[in-house]
Amino acid sequence: MSNTLENTLEQDLEKAFETCIHCGICLSSCPTYVHTGDESQSPRGRIHLSQAVHDGRLPFADLVPALETCLGCMACESACPSQVKYHHVLEAGRLTAHAQGLGRFSVLAQSMQAVLKQDALLSIVTTAMKLGDALGFRRLLQASWMPALIREKTRFWMPLPQERLDVRLTQVDNHAELALHLGCVMKHLMPDVHNACLDVLTAMGFSVTASPLGCCGALASHHGLAKETQACLKENAQAWQASSKTITLSNAGGCGAMLKDYAHLGENLSLQASPSVLAEIAHATEDIHAFIWANNPRLPALALPTQMVVTYQGSCHLTHAQGVTEAPLALLQQVENLTLVPMQNASGCCGSAGIYNLEHPQLAEAIAQEKVDAILATGADVVVVGNPGCLIQLKASLAVYAPTAKIEVLHPIQLLAEAVKACPAQYQSAEQPS
Repeated sequence: MSNTLENTLEQDLEKAFETCIHCGICLSSCPTYVHTGDESQSPRGRIHLSQAVHDGRLPFADLVPALETCLGCMACESACPSQVKYHHVLEAGRLTAHAQGLGRFSVLAQSMQAVLKQDALLSIVTTAMKLGDALGFRRLLQASWMPALIREKTRFWMPLPQERLDVRLTQVDNHAELALHLGCVMKHLMPDVHNACLDVLTAMGFSVTASPLGCCGALASHHGLAKETQACLKENAQAWQASSKTITLSNAGGCGAMLKDYAHLGENLSLQASPSVLAEIAHATEDIHAFIWANNPRLPALALPTQMVVTYQGSCHLTHAQGVTEAPLALLQQVENLTLVPMQNASGCCGSAGIYNLEHPQLAEAIAQEKVDAILATGADVVVVGNPGCLIQLKASLAVYAPTAKIEVLHPIQLLAEAVKACPAQYQSAEQPS
């Protein structure tokens, strides 16, 4: 690591060490501590161990297991009365771990990041998944008589929407008022979510285009992959400079949090791109729920065609990293024929955490099963969540732990889009030909 990187991480660590008063208020908000009861699996414990390494009282290798098991949900930061930036401690530790060749999570993350960066490859993978589903391979691999190992590894292969990305989101229009960040996973696996966002925004009278920004690099960043994260930031900085620099809306909690943190990440990764460019991206990025709510007067009347009971799961990075808590609920509450039922611990992690559910399936499944129980207790027909990983995790978990419940999992904006379309006259007047 360069001296600049080491110095920046050192400053972040020392500030976190100074700020933490070791009160333990964070413990009850930490999923790994709640499920293990192990202090080393808590934010306070990880900070204590990190400080011991920093002071030379503990070998760094002894800290790595505690870093690996952290979901990075940042619920501890919302609970902390001292506003400790715990994610800076986690970020510094994982960057160091990968630089030293430690940590079993690195290989899987590197492989997946390589795929996420290749748009053409993602397209091929998506087509293959749809074909495999049509031919019955998904159902075959998830059959009850299949070995548990196969069923566990394929449980996150859920049916993909046949809907294609709206043509208006297939190219960048520098004259549009808003740019929707398509990302990587959502662009190919969840085009229906993007189309729903387009429907709602155009019904509000906005012109919308695709953002020039590509993969945000969140997966690489969360695993301490400096080189891969640098590549994402550099490519997006170049794309931003060549664009009209309009407001960038994110409908993925994790991606939005990552883009908003670009200025800080650029410093920590010793990026050679202009810091002002990354700061511009961070400043221009807004969560779509917060944006729509801020422009609520422009929303048409919202009414679902039939009565629906809905519960809301707060994505970790939308809730704790971005601090967007009220807007999604406020939007849903104004939809007619929609009854919003609160969920116990709605801001608690679902166990997805990027690819945590693949790296630590046993603990992730325990967290997921608890979340399914909370969803079932609401009596909801639909659970909504604003992050792709959470959407996949909840769909898979409900299919495994509550297969007869038939609870639908949607993005909040999909419900808004359905409510807009329920009023054909106002929707058709706002819809543009594709």
